[in-house]
Parts: sequence; structure tokens; C-alpha cells
Amino acid sequence: MKEVMSSLMDKQDRLITENTELRLSLVDCEKISGLKEKVQDGIEDRVENGLGENKLEEL
Repeated sequence: MKEVMSSLMDKQDRLITENTELRLSLVDCEKISGLKEKVQDGIEDRVENGLGENKLEEL
């Protein structure tokens, strides 16, 4: 019985650790997604303001 409890507790610890790692990965993905969106918005703003490829090459 003690072995079963010990095994279950080990599995629980592994699952908690894995869950924590997955949550941290999700947070990282959300941060990267936010940065990507800001970069894309910046690119769109440049294009809308006449700073497309031709204007950027002139600079």
C-alpha cells in the first residue's frame, strides 16, 4: 500500500511539474504573440504612411 501511495505521489509531482512548465510555455507564447502583433502593426503603419519598400530604400 505504501508503494502505491508513493507511486501516486510521484506521478502527481511529475504532473504538477509538467503543468507548471506548460503554463510557463503558454505565457511565453502569449508574450511572443503580443510582440509579433506590435511589429505587424508597426509595419502596417509604415506602409500606410508612405514608408513602403521604395521609401525605405531611399532612406
